[in-house]
Amino acid sequence: MTVTTNLKQLYEIDDHLWLLENTELLKQQKFKELDLENLIEELESLARKDKATVKSLFVISTIKQARCLFYRDFDFILWFTPLKSVIRIMFFMASRVLYIFLEKKRG
Repeated sequence: MTVTTNLKQLYEIDDHLWLLENTELLKQQKFKELDLENLIEELESLARKDKATVKSLFVISTIKQARCLFYRDFDFILWFTPLKSVIRIMFFMASRVLYIFLEKKRG
């Protein structure tokens, strides 16, 4: 129990070191020693950030597509390549958010 207490204190002091310690405990399969409370909080926070990122990328993509409709041939080539990257990232992030959502539904 002291390991968990120490991890909770470490979380307040140095979150990077806390993450490394929890990762090592996971690798060693020492599940009882994990700081589950803060670990769950961090995972939920990560899911919210991913969802916000997907939303932001969707807005950027929509704006760029609308711009294409209004300024068809003028500078299409200049921004089309970055648009492809945004779409790729958007689909990657959406798949992660969908995976987390489905895991919550199942779990």
